Amino acid sequence: ADAGPAEMALKEPKKILSSSLQNPSDPDAGYDAHKGQGYQVQVMETYCDSPDETIREKTLNLITHVEVESAHVSDVHALIPALESTKERGLVPEEVLADSLYGSDENSEKAKELDVEVISPVMGTPKEETLRLADFPQTDKGKIVACPQGHAPIKFKQGKKGTCSVAFASEHCGACPQRERCPVKAGKKRHYLRFDLKTLRIAGRRAREHTPEFKDKYRWRSGVESTFSEMDKKTRVKRLRVRGLSAVGYCARLKAIGVNLFRAARVKRVLATLHAAPGAVFAAVRATILAVKERFLSPWRQLRDILKSATENMLYTVRIAA
Repeated sequence: ADAGPAEMALKEPKKILSSSLQNPSDPDAGYDAHKGQGYQVQVMETYCDSPDETIREKTLNLITHVEVESAHVSDVHALIPALESTKERGLVPEEVLADSLYGSDENSEKAKELDVEVISPVMGTPKEETLRLADFPQTDKGKIVACPQGHAPIKFKQGKKGTCSVAFASEHCGACPQRERCPVKAGKKRHYLRFDLKTLRIAGRRAREHTPEFKDKYRWRSGVESTFSEMDKKTRVKRLRVRGLSAVGYCARLKAIGVNLFRAARVKRVLATLHAAPGAVFAAVRATILAVKERFLSPWRQLRDILKSATENMLYTVRIAA
């Protein structure tokens, strides 16, 4: 007997790759659970960290890098190409403020090779109930000099592959009130703290996140969010009438250039106003003096006109009578 057409089951959404085809007419478009279907734009711009609003108003902040990607591409891959691009054009920065995805340890180390410091939070959240590597006092070069309780290590060893081992006396560790929270583990003869250089670097960065210097500097990163809003409101970059990665990238770059022109024109107007300020201030002062002068002289002029009119009428009356 004919069983009829075979039934096909739809694949569960969780099993569908974000890089899968989203639109037959636009095969370059991807998908991101947060951003949706389409493309994403990576933007790098300069900023002014002066607390003086007047200085910020007359400082020209420009978009220095624009790159369009499929929506499914991770941000972790965007930083180094952006730095390399700006370096080729003589625009490479000394510091970059970025989200945690951009500031991975690998990106941070590669950026150092380009003489760029990456300032970003570290991904992940450590467990509060355990001691962290940053809780162990260290030298500027990252060498452990004591445990959180103040006991100096017996031995410090660094392997060829970047692995480190710090040995502590077991008599101290065995009676330590922090032993349940401490990452130091018991060995045959001593207690050992083992880690690699990557873990040490991340621990140092995580400790710096809580410093006032980091918080004061990193607060300027949020300014790039307003840039996306500015680009969309002025150029409608989120509503392009083209398809394909190449065409979308071309349009996004042109719109970024347009935003730079808007910004340059605004700064030019501010500077022109500031340059004309002495004359404008003099004119305003002169107008104020004249206004005050008129307020004082006007009553006297009115009284003078009244007296003059009365005198003329009196003389005229006298003449007629004569």
